[in-house]
Amino acid sequence: MAAALIGNIMISNIRTSISTTTATGATGATGQTGPSITSSSTANYVLTTQPVGSLIWLPSPQVVTAATRPTVPYVGQMIYETDTKVFLQYLPSLGLGTGGWVLPFAQCVGRVQTAALTITMTVSSIPQYGTGLHFKGRIRSTRTSNFSNTGCRFQLNGNTTSVYSGQINPSGTFLTQPFGYLGQFPAEGVPSAPAGEFGPYEAYIPNYSSSNSIVAINTTGGGFSGGTPIIVCNIYAPTAPTTVTSVTVLDDNGSNLAIGSTLEVWIEM
Repeated sequence: MAAALIGNIMISNIRTSISTTTATGATGATGQTGPSITSSSTANYVLTTQPVGSLIWLPSPQVVTAATRPTVPYVGQMIYETDTKVFLQYLPSLGLGTGGWVLPFAQCVGRVQTAALTITMTVSSIPQYGTGLHFKGRIRSTRTSNFSNTGCRFQLNGNTTSVYSGQINPSGTFLTQPFGYLGQFPAEGVPSAPAGEFGPYEAYIPNYSSSNSIVAINTTGGGFSGGTPIIVCNIYAPTAPTTVTSVTVLDDNGSNLAIGSTLEVWIEM
């Protein structure tokens, strides 16, 4: 300490040294190890709070089932359901789908290709997330009689009663039958269609996942050797409103479908 007298005032210069000690706390617990991602990996991960109460990295799209979807999804989140075999995206503002989960793009939810002679092709348990349904494929009948009228048909939800009606274009013929009409296709009668020739068909059902008392179905089909290609405006009028959960395609006289005939079901937002 140093002091000086200036006039009647004593001024002191006091310096104080303060010693500071830094203490180190206990080491915290090691956090959960995240997924291993190498620089060559193409996997995409997102930071999410699923399950609730945690903060972890998960693959995107997240792989779940219909029963284990994220309970607090974020807008735009994508998942893949292993039981329904569809990709879904959480977009609640659209007002579509189930609980805000919608189809981000059209997806094939079932395909059949005959490996042996068979009378019917069916895709069932169709997921109810979309608004539009397409079923399409190719057909060749093995019938050996009535070759000039090789009609093929479809049925929905396994319904075999006369609740189907159709207006055939360009002929203008009106039908009420226990099936919807697809058109005429190549067959193996006399004379037979060339070996390997199949006829294509396609059908569209709007709003298939809502319960409807009248379901509209537009179909087009036919084959070069099976008759004139046609467009049919069909309706399906079940006794009670219903969604569409299965599609069956078959020959209209019960003949087998040739090996290589196909049925695909696609659904879209």
